[in-house]
Amino acid sequence: MKSNAEIRAEARKMLKGRWKESVLMNLVPVLITIVIAAIILIPAILFLGQNVQIMNDSGTYYTNYSTGSNGSTGGSSGFISGLITTFFTVAISWTFLDVLRGKKIVIQPFKDVFRTFRAPYALAVLVIYLLTAIFQFLWSLLLVIPGVIKGYSYSQSYYIYYDTYEETGQTPRYLDSITASRHLMDGFKAKLFFLDLSFIGWHILCLLTFGIGYLWLMPYIYATKAAFYNNLPRINKPNTKNKIALRKKSAILFFSFLIIETSKPSSEVLRWRIKSNVCSQVECAAQKEKYYSLSLEQTAKTKMPSKITVFDKREGI
Repeated sequence: MKSNAEIRAEARKMLKGRWKESVLMNLVPVLITIVIAAIILIPAILFLGQNVQIMNDSGTYYTNYSTGSNGSTGGSSGFISGLITTFFTVAISWTFLDVLRGKKIVIQPFKDVFRTFRAPYALAVLVIYLLTAIFQFLWSLLLVIPGVIKGYSYSQSYYIYYDTYEETGQTPRYLDSITASRHLMDGFKAKLFFLDLSFIGWHILCLLTFGIGYLWLMPYIYATKAAFYNNLPRINKPNTKNKIALRKKSAILFFSFLIIETSKPSSEVLRWRIKSNVCSQVECAAQKEKYYSLSLEQTAKTKMPSKITVFDKREGI
């Protein structure tokens, strides 16, 4: 796989001559996010002002009530804004992936940025977003670090869903896309983490420009992430279904061998069956001969002197 510097160079080469369209494509979700944030925050601010007035008039009882309301409003607004942002970022990332692969030459900003709002992509983005958010939250209950690691493990789920649908024409299962992302990122989570760290300097410069520089930085980051996925090695990556089938076959073979081995009569069992007249002389003789030949085969394999039990003729035969 290419180094992070080569991946960033590949992204810059792809954006060369397409910066205008890329910035416009990134500008659309920014404007929509600002409008949605204004719609959500303005009522919240007004509600907060009313609660402060009531608190000053009626005492501290409303303090907890006001705090709880603001917390729930902030959490719900953060979740909604994150979901909407994901719809646009996934659309931009898929567009850059098509350009990298030569499937798309011209970027249509005001069309490509809304491609995830069409079927079947809209439901896929929604469900994968919800599932990965739940999984990351559960892992974060242990510590913050496991949640971050799992975030990198699930980072390729949208790309895998898109590739699978484009290649087969069938909608894959959402959990299968997440699982495939985990397998694909085995051994590459740290590489993606250091790739993210390489943009710290650019983030600082964008903050110095009061956020205006993000109009150019975000397309650069999205193109780099698409190039990272496009360069991930897919050789010797086990298919989940094949892996499960192989485990089932191995278990069946193991238990079959176990049953066969345990069903072999030992010399003591043969002695008891002969003495107790459980089997006839002919049957017992056949079992004796079979056991004798098996003992010889085992001795030949181990190349050790064997102590073969010889039945006394007085013991029933």
